[in-house]
Amino acid sequence: MQQPDRRWEPAPFTDTTDLCAKSLTRTSTAREYSNVMNFVSSNPHRVNELSEAVFGTLLLECFVECDRIKCSCSKSHDRDWMWNLGFLIERNKLHLVTEFRVVIFNECELPMHIDKVMKGMENKLQSPLPNVRSILFLGPGVFTAGTAKDADSIQEFRTAEAAAQSIRKLFPCATDLRYHVFRKWVPTPNILGADRKLCPLYEYTLKEYAHQLEHVQMLIPFPLNVPKLFDNFTSLSINIRYIRLRRDLPVIPTRCLRILEVFQIEAVIPWHLFETTDGALSFDSLQDLRVEFIQATANTATFPGCNYPVHFPRLNTLHVTGSAYVYTDIYAYFQGRVFERLTIMDDPTNFERINEHAFETVRMLKIGHPTGTPFVDVYSVNMVERLYQLPSSVEVATLGLLDYPLPGLIAWVDLRSLTLAASIADKHGLANLLGQLPLLHTLVVDCFSMIRIDAKVTKFPDQKITFDEIGEVLDPSSQLPVSESLERLDLFVRGTFDLVGFCELVVCLPRVTKVRVNHHMIPHIMSMLHQVFKVSRNIAFEPLS
Repeated sequence: MQQPDRRWEPAPFTDTTDLCAKSLTRTSTAREYSNVMNFVSSNPHRVNELSEAVFGTLLLECFVECDRIKCSCSKSHDRDWMWNLGFLIERNKLHLVTEFRVVIFNECELPMHIDKVMKGMENKLQSPLPNVRSILFLGPGVFTAGTAKDADSIQEFRTAEAAAQSIRKLFPCATDLRYHVFRKWVPTPNILGADRKLCPLYEYTLKEYAHQLEHVQMLIPFPLNVPKLFDNFTSLSINIRYIRLRRDLPVIPTRCLRILEVFQIEAVIPWHLFETTDGALSFDSLQDLRVEFIQATANTATFPGCNYPVHFPRLNTLHVTGSAYVYTDIYAYFQGRVFERLTIMDDPTNFERINEHAFETVRMLKIGHPTGTPFVDVYSVNMVERLYQLPSSVEVATLGLLDYPLPGLIAWVDLRSLTLAASIADKHGLANLLGQLPLLHTLVVDCFSMIRIDAKVTKFPDQKITFDEIGEVLDPSSQLPVSESLERLDLFVRGTFDLVGFCELVVCLPRVTKVRVNHHMIPHIMSMLHQVFKVSRNIAFEPLS
């Protein structure tokens, strides 16, 4: 079994904080982790500088140079397994391991033989790792292995069962079992269609831990013969389209549930899946609710859409995708609730249906598009302006996955930090925005262009009306500051960068000490600020790419 640092040229790191942050994330693989191993090998005297968390994951990764079936190319079609087990043993760090991660991003359909690999790990470890609490299957290959047409299904079931038993033996205290198929940590509603043949490793592993799990994914696949669901789970992900077909499922307990993700909802949420008490459904411990509606119904309903009350007494985080598809106004149900985080993933055509009080008691707000692909060719600025003008206590806001217009008027006066994917971010629009936000200390903008005339080729071509209403806010001859609170300004421009306009803006931001912009613009900005505008204060410039 190879160590994972023999395949790539590791990236050079000298800063241990940067090394730890970039080498072990929720979706990192052996390639990233090889940087840690290389650093330790080159700097054995600096091991104690590393965070203990960087030794917290036992990685097992499978590589296949070419995963095409019956391919005659010269590349290897054999499975090549790598792990960091030897490294952790050598450095005496096994006691720090809290996660076992199986990584297979190739989609090879040949048998996996992971039972033999796990037996090898048993022999190497010799005793269980009781501190492991999490098991993650990362990548689609965990499900495609052994699914070739000529594969021996009975043997694959035996292999999966044996591997699951070895995993259970080595990590007896795990309480969190999940799979994730993407390289980025984004929601995983399910792996593949319910009718596709899948490697049963995940299902067998779930059965091994069923009685002790605190996190459960009721997605595809999910074991068929589950007689009772687990009273102690705290986190649950459900694919509603799939679960509606499972008439055999026992009722879902809610007593300890803190996080609930409900994906692919095409009608009123089937609340009958959950355990009720005294004629009511109470999520007494629930703090985080994510719901994803995927298609419009003929007749919308009032939330929650059932004939008994549904209570969320401790809910402080709400994430809604496609809010107008099924319910008339889901946000009205939570009116007056103080939210730490509210996320709205909707097309701008549905913004008008968002309750006028939705933002009043929200600290962190995120607005985005459910697909990143506009539903129509052209939007109206008024769709977004309505949101900007809703009364709000928001302190941190992010708008992304679509290029939105800058606001003409914005009522979010408590904002401290704003991150925005913008259509046109010209100097006057930015100055107008900053002038309305007296507490803002961080502004991060990724825009299409800084030139107003470019609005005609964007999804919001009617921005010209806003431009005329705003006029020329920034007066380069004036000494008055645009903002006396802003300390950090990030501006990445994908199109035309207005060098002079940007420098005029920075001059009117006396407290800005950190600026991040397109890397090729930094020398020009620094030169113009010092030589033309005579700016003497220290400003740290960093590149964006």
